[in-house]
Amino acid sequence: MEERLARGELRESEDRTRLETIAASYGEHEVAERLGLDVREVQYRARIGTLYSFPVGGVTVYPKWQFAHETEDKLLPHLARVLASLLEEWDPASVQGFMSTPKEDLTSRGKRMTPVEWLLQGKSPRRVEVILEWELCH
Repeated sequence: MEERLARGELRESEDRTRLETIAASYGEHEVAERLGLDVREVQYRARIGTLYSFPVGGVTVYPKWQFAHETEDKLLPHLARVLASLLEEWDPASVQGFMSTPKEDLTSRGKRMTPVEWLLQGKSPRRVEVILEWELCH
């Protein structure tokens, strides 16, 4: 591990993960167009916690995982509820990783699902909250 740190591999990996998270996001104007809102409403929703966003170089971006073509409002079902349960100290890459990684406790018909898949299938957001609560304690 010390050798990897000395070679800068850990920093390189962190930078790559951050860039991947940014690349998997929309800008405010894209979100506004996608949701049929003006940019001020998008900004307001981010401020009150019904959309997840983070700043990058003076602009705000919105990870794509929270948007859904399949729903009437074009958002992941129970998004605000899940966002309220996210760990405050998590950086955007950690949130991206959590939402896009299959979880043992989110299994349906023998298949592990990501929180995004779970919620898109209309399953209980409480299961996602329980996983987040467990993460908080550990």
